[in-house]
Amino acid sequence: MTEERHPLLKRVAVGMAGLALVIGIAAGFFRAVGSPEASGPAASHLAQPDPLSVELRRCSSLPQSKAMDDTKCRRAWILNRQRFFGQSKELLSDLPDRNKE
Repeated sequence: MTEERHPLLKRVAVGMAGLALVIGIAAGFFRAVGSPEASGPAASHLAQPDPLSVELRRCSSLPQSKAMDDTKCRRAWILNRQRFFGQSKELLSDLPDRNKE
């Protein structure tokens, strides 16, 4: 009697493991595909970087000697450092342009 029962339990366990695998794969697929409504706002947020990020990217493309002499790069680095340490939440566009003074 116990010999007949073990193969049945093994088949049930293998069947449940297979079912769990199929459900996991399906859930992963639907999560990866997602819905267009969920990806809409995130895509529009990524399309509009803040001015500080744009300026930091521009400064990183300059040679070091030119970037060190560029006042906008210096302002961007100072503001980025302040934002990192939580001292400021201002954007680069909020600061007065010191070149125009």
